[in-house]
Amino acid sequence: MTWWPDFDLPRLRLGEVALLLLAPIGLLCFGILTYDPDFQRWWVLALIAVIGSLMLPGKLNVPNSVLWAAGFLLYAALSLLWSPDPGEGGDDLICLTIAFVLFTAGQQVNLDPYIQRVVPFAVLIGCGLLWYLPQRFGGFGNDTFVAEFLLIGLTFCLKGKARFVAVIAIVTLIFCVESNDRRLVALLAIGYGLVWLWRHGYRYAAFFLPLAGLNIVFLAGLAEPNVIFSSVMARAEIHVNTALMIMERPFFGWGAGSFEYVYPRFQEAHMKLFPGMPTIMSGATIFVNTAHNEYLQVLAEFGFAGWVFVGGFLWSIRRNIRWTTVSVVAVLALVGFPLQNPSTAALALLAITKGQGRSLSFPMKLPVLAVSIGLLWLTTLSLIAESYMTATRVALGTDPLGALSANIKAYETWPYARGPRVQMMLTTTSLLRNTPHILQPDSADNIYRIAATAGPDNPGILLARLEYLINARRNQDEANRILHSLYQNTPRQLRIALGHMEK
Repeated sequence: MTWWPDFDLPRLRLGEVALLLLAPIGLLCFGILTYDPDFQRWWVLALIAVIGSLMLPGKLNVPNSVLWAAGFLLYAALSLLWSPDPGEGGDDLICLTIAFVLFTAGQQVNLDPYIQRVVPFAVLIGCGLLWYLPQRFGGFGNDTFVAEFLLIGLTFCLKGKARFVAVIAIVTLIFCVESNDRRLVALLAIGYGLVWLWRHGYRYAAFFLPLAGLNIVFLAGLAEPNVIFSSVMARAEIHVNTALMIMERPFFGWGAGSFEYVYPRFQEAHMKLFPGMPTIMSGATIFVNTAHNEYLQVLAEFGFAGWVFVGGFLWSIRRNIRWTTVSVVAVLALVGFPLQNPSTAALALLAITKGQGRSLSFPMKLPVLAVSIGLLWLTTLSLIAESYMTATRVALGTDPLGALSANIKAYETWPYARGPRVQMMLTTTSLLRNTPHILQPDSADNIYRIAATAGPDNPGILLARLEYLINARRNQDEANRILHSLYQNTPRQLRIALGHMEK
């Protein structure tokens, strides 16, 4: 068998051709239409779900894994009832549903022949994008996302002629990634070598070599202690504060989409437990949008009740998955968010889409198709809103009024996403710094009320509102309440912001 597909093109159905063309694009982050390419990738994945639904048989096989996944999806939808930000939770639910439809569709056919060709092809395209857009890391956004995508993708390239893709990927990273980030290239090469050792039976070597290597690196002074220490401590800070969030609502969690809303209340809590511990919150408007640990974030948002469904799902798929890929994703999930990034989440889905044993059969094609079409429509609206947000970011420095207009259009198009709501307050503050009387007080108050729905304890929103109240000489009582809230939850960021205001 040759490495490239030996399909009989005249007999290949149009849907199969479309899937083969779309699948590599769905795995990539090309960043052409919008500032944040995640929206494009979710839209492509929703389109793949629609095409895949059209090709499904009338009755679908529903193994236990699909039932557990459906249970988690229903529980996530139920958690919107107690989520403080059901809009963002609904946004997250759309992504979860896309993943669920793709996973269910993947149980109906043997995807292995396609996967062994599509993923290496996607990795090659990713390498090409890195050469074409090195300053933007090929459109992936940053070097970490590049490394995660290629590290997971390379696990599909460990046998046959696809192994040459691994060499191409590593060489590409060495030449395209900036010199101060080449430690990630070393990590990628080491990770690939360890996976090779593991697959060839040298499991003790795969376990002990990294420990020995780390000792050599540290003792020889080859590592950058400040860089490593700051990265480790930043994640430790987020993990400790997320654990405190979990302790407050351990059983049912805070609800879908709640992390960014609730975390500001806890973002400096670790400093009370460990007074000498530093914080990553060095700027007045810095915020954390994920726990950088998928396990903790599931507990924070869905509690132990949600983990029952996750545990049942993982147990049900244990016998028939790509263990190498799943192991890499599981490790990355300890310090990142590969399941929230569409590219790496899609790779994780491909690793678990093998048939999962005994199953029931239900006539579900039409409902799945209807859901897929709905998801495509919703992601289209989300993509349009993000295009307005891109216009907002571009115009913010030169045309604050035009930026606010684009920001409002983004909110009106897709009022559920958190980004347009938070940005609306920051855009307004930028506008009012230079032209303090261009907005009526009622308009400014309405914008603040919209922004507050994304996080009333968010320091960026509160400080922007405080700056407006001070400059406009309005509502001293409200300004005092904001100061008290900031002093209670984020005193360090308050001191930084007040220092900037004095300058």
